[in-house]
Amino acid sequence: IKMLYARVRLVLDYLKAVQTGELPKNHQILREINSLCHQLPAINTLQFREDFHTVIRYQYGAFAH
Repeated sequence: IKMLYARVRLVLDYLKAVQTGELPKNHQILREINSLCHQLPAINTLQFREDFHTVIRYQYGAFAH
């Protein structure tokens, strides 16, 4: 569990760094994160899907900053 937590934390830290502009967007990494998230059972909830797609749209620049 600790290893899983550490890896999830790494992904979250990456997404936060991209969101704040500390790291450039890497669309391949974002696609891989998207694919990984779709394999998790938690994405079966409507709220999670809405939140996730909001974040993805933001990351891809669909929203004005």
